[in-house]
Amino acid sequence: MKIKVDTKEKFKVWRPEEAAFSVKMAEAITTNVIESFREPSKSAIIDFSAVLTAERQALIDLATLHQLCYKNQASLVLFDVCVAVKQEMEALKLTDVFNLTPSESEAWDVVQMEEIERELFGDLGGIEAKAEE
Repeated sequence: MKIKVDTKEKFKVWRPEEAAFSVKMAEAITTNVIESFREPSKSAIIDFSAVLTAERQALIDLATLHQLCYKNQASLVLFDVCVAVKQEMEALKLTDVFNLTPSESEAWDVVQMEEIERELFGDLGGIEAKAEE
């Protein structure tokens, strides 16, 4: 199992280097992303450009990770997902769960926009609390 990791300031990019995305790959990514929730680069982007097929359970595991990310104020974005993998996602009714983008730069944009949204909603919550006092 080969997965490269590229760490940026606000997120990490996971790059599976095998054509088949397996449950073991999903587990490895999940474990490492959960560990990074305490770090500044806690959001994750997964580069699917080398992936041609995906095990159903691996996609379900990524959907679970997606929910964990949002519960921990982090983002998860997948990019360059091939048609066959998208069809598996559709069969599992997961296409609406994931943030899918065609390119890495668009994935970066999604992570940054979601971070801004979290900051704004966090700040608004603080403003509303002060106004009530």
